[in-house]
Amino acid sequence: MPKELTHWHIAREAWQRGVPAMVGEIIANNPALYYFGAVAHDIAFYDLSKPTEASIERVANQLHGVNGENTLLPLIEIMETALTQKNKHAHLAFVLGMLTHFVADSTFHPMVYYMSGNYFAENSLERGKAVFRHRLLETAIDLWLETIDPIEYPTDLIHLWREVGESGRQAFKLFIGHYAYNEDKSIIAHFEKAWRNHRFLQTAFSWSIPWRVLALYRRLGHPSVEKLEALFYPQPLNLSFFDASLEWLHPVTGEPYEMTLDQLYDMSVEKVINLFEQLGTYSTEKWPIVLRDLPPLSLDSGLSYVPVTQMKFFRLEPIEHRLQV
Repeated sequence: MPKELTHWHIAREAWQRGVPAMVGEIIANNPALYYFGAVAHDIAFYDLSKPTEASIERVANQLHGVNGENTLLPLIEIMETALTQKNKHAHLAFVLGMLTHFVADSTFHPMVYYMSGNYFAENSLERGKAVFRHRLLETAIDLWLETIDPIEYPTDLIHLWREVGESGRQAFKLFIGHYAYNEDKSIIAHFEKAWRNHRFLQTAFSWSIPWRVLALYRRLGHPSVEKLEALFYPQPLNLSFFDASLEWLHPVTGEPYEMTLDQLYDMSVEKVINLFEQLGTYSTEKWPIVLRDLPPLSLDSGLSYVPVTQMKFFRLEPIEHRLQV
């Protein structure tokens, strides 16, 4: 990911700082669709179907470039379809939101993966710890952003889904249609189930009672629940960790970085604005052509055509020692 609040913060800040008139008008007339698009990449991760092979998690992995896929091609093709729709500006607002997700993940994730460990490790214990730390760090980033500048809209997926109305449902249908070949009813059903799960869980993660139950269960000798516990916002976290500069190595190249979380956030926002400025130079019909000239960055490594298996640099000190109270 990052989680929903971080994506909404970046999408909102880019819009508010100033984007080209045409782009800004499309967003202003369809804000709910814009914010819906900003989290659409992650919907398929919430298909909890068993066995795993039956789920559509692979779609989310493809969108993120887990195996080195072209991450812009699906967005370009969805945009091309959007341009043929009667209510094309509503659909374009959705795709603009998806582009903010593309930028945010490709900017934030190299730091997150280094800090949290090998999310894709073959060893199940190592992988489980990395998943826990990844989730804990992204929950902390959400909470830190909320302490700096609380977001008033949107606040949760359930209310956002109500607000997008029929235009949002059509945009979701268009998105699903890119993967449901010949209107495959099984794929459609999986997407709808994943989206229901996503809406419910994003709201549930703000509830304190489930978190308290999980925390108690962990203390009673069930450490594996920490992966789920890490997703809950009520947990006490040391957000002052983000006051100082963060140091990390790029997980693939080993290149060193040092900046504050605020600087990384600002970099993400400026990248979104820069992308929107490139689009705003042309008519909407030419936007897919503009996107074809951009590097299709992995949303995990921030590098083009690089699979996650090439990540090899990870932090040795457990991040939870600095984040948990």
